[in-house]
Amino acid sequence: MVDAVVSFVVQRLGDFLIQEAKFLGRVNNKVMWVKDELEWMQSYIANAEAKQIDNPMIRKWLSDITEISYEIEDGLDEFFLQVKPGWLSSMSSCIKSNKLYGTGEKIDEFQNRINDLSRRRQLYGLQDLDHGKTEGQSSNTTLGRLKQLRRVTSFTVDEKIIGFEDEANILLAKLLDKEPRRSVISIYGMGGLGKTTLAKKLYHIDDVKKNFNRRAWVSVSQDYNTRDLLIRIIHSFGFTDLTTEELKNLCEEELERYLYGLLRGRSYLVVIDDVWQKEAWESLKRAFPEGEKGSRVIITTRIWKVAESSDERTQAYKLRFLRLDESWQLLCEKTFGKSDANDVDAELKTLGMEMVQKCGGLPLVIVVLGGLLSRKSKLQEWKQVRDHIWQNLRNDSIHVSCLLDLSFNDLPYQLKLCFLYLSAFPEDFEIDVKKLIRLWIAECFVPQERYQMPEDMAKHNFDELVGRSLILIEKRSWGRVATCRVHDILRDLAIRKARELKLLHIYDQLKPSACDPSSASTCRQQAIYSAVDVCPALRISNPNMRSILFFTPDKAPRVTILNFPLLYKFRFLRVLDFDGYDQCCPRNLYEGIGNLIYLKHLGLRKLGFSKLPSSILKLKRLQTLDLYSDGVEIELPNKVYKLQELRHLFGSLTGRLRIDSLTKLQSQVCKQRKLE
Repeated sequence: MVDAVVSFVVQRLGDFLIQEAKFLGRVNNKVMWVKDELEWMQSYIANAEAKQIDNPMIRKWLSDITEISYEIEDGLDEFFLQVKPGWLSSMSSCIKSNKLYGTGEKIDEFQNRINDLSRRRQLYGLQDLDHGKTEGQSSNTTLGRLKQLRRVTSFTVDEKIIGFEDEANILLAKLLDKEPRRSVISIYGMGGLGKTTLAKKLYHIDDVKKNFNRRAWVSVSQDYNTRDLLIRIIHSFGFTDLTTEELKNLCEEELERYLYGLLRGRSYLVVIDDVWQKEAWESLKRAFPEGEKGSRVIITTRIWKVAESSDERTQAYKLRFLRLDESWQLLCEKTFGKSDANDVDAELKTLGMEMVQKCGGLPLVIVVLGGLLSRKSKLQEWKQVRDHIWQNLRNDSIHVSCLLDLSFNDLPYQLKLCFLYLSAFPEDFEIDVKKLIRLWIAECFVPQERYQMPEDMAKHNFDELVGRSLILIEKRSWGRVATCRVHDILRDLAIRKARELKLLHIYDQLKPSACDPSSASTCRQQAIYSAVDVCPALRISNPNMRSILFFTPDKAPRVTILNFPLLYKFRFLRVLDFDGYDQCCPRNLYEGIGNLIYLKHLGLRKLGFSKLPSSILKLKRLQTLDLYSDGVEIELPNKVYKLQELRHLFGSLTGRLRIDSLTKLQSQVCKQRKLE
């Protein structure tokens, strides 16, 4: 998780060196050293995160490397804040030398602290997991225990499957249809939905056993070895005449030919469970004859791209979340041993329904909850579980947190940051996808590529998260995804991770107990949900904050007190966005907005401003200016064409705008008057 922050800062250091290398002299070498050291230290972070559970010193090490990464980013922004474009080339040598000397001193401090981190890394025995592992090395980490647990429990056959009867019948028909060629059926969805359970049910149906005279099951997981998989598949089929030692003496190609020979001319079914990379199936499929015997392969995966690219005849099936009635049946089955539970005490049922709603239709969480409740028969005990449900779940089983963590940890660092950004949105909030993409770009989560539009790259990130079942598509418009949302459980995961990294603080005046003042003073992002007076939240916030997002959930009071000048102390702000906070602000925006020179996204939608100050022209990095407000025309400064980075402009606008000069403009949803 920490790697997301460190990688982001390494990327920014690289951009800094490219932009200013020819001016920085000896300071350039120091910046390069810091970048290289952070980049090298990244390879040890995974090992540190695996060990931190039982070692507070390593937790402190991770916290320190996160903190120095943030400070380095602040140092970069501070450097640019003090200068104007082209300042180094025009500045006198004396002033330039003083500026660079101050920068060099700060970098010297970073170097000393990074050297200390490196010394402590050696002291704690942290390893580069890419090079420090030996073949067959075991792990005592939570992740290692989880993988071992999956292998042990994945073949526990439940007698009854709840909630997926229709899905099971559909997939059974596909398994038993008359198509003679080998075909692949892919079941995909987020971890814990029941993909393995459903595949297991199909695997053990009598008609399936009769139809396929050879069957095998193998679990892949993230860390796989093709030779090992082939050997395990051969053993699972159960009709080899070679011993394990003889099989181990065969190379990968020989194992492929051997398995191919065993299956040729036969009707077979093989389940390849928990596939994370499409290369895993690609490395195996040569061993499975096409034939004309109606053979089938079932693949379970969390990742849509793996599911749909498995074979030219792939039938990808996305597993849904359970409905509330199905969730209750499953909870009753796990708690009382029966799915109807008509004789359950009314108060227990009320509490149970409250808790099962919080599970969000995720079978894995419901099963763990049922395991908890099955050991508690008293009403008071159920109330305690309800009041502390998430803590109890985390402490009772490694499945819940680790299966969700596994999906998160598999993400590249840009996707981790994009996913964590979703934590700022209120529960069940319907997120405009185009706006989300603009926010990601403004936050610098999308690396710059010479021949690619940032919107296209950000959309790719969005599609990746959808494909991994971490984002739910809500609405479509003209064949495209218009809005999305985050499942409650995944939002909880994102909030937990974001808070651990000191990324997020949520200020909600309706839930003061959930607000942590200490996190407000260190966070990089502030989400303000509902507050009559937001000034207290802003006063205690980190002055180096990068984004402030305002929301007004349904039935929440609108902001009535908002001191705009208070916002202008956040010098490094990239995103300032209001969502429907209408009629709460002065009619005109203050001149101080021009002090926020890093601002890339300014969302003033529905605030009712009639005029923007000329100081807005100082926002040279501004990419999005959203001024849309029903029935209100907004006057822009005449020289708005100087905002050459502007890509998206929304609102009913007046003034001599000369929008044609904005060569990067991608979205222009606005009415205009008095244009040149």
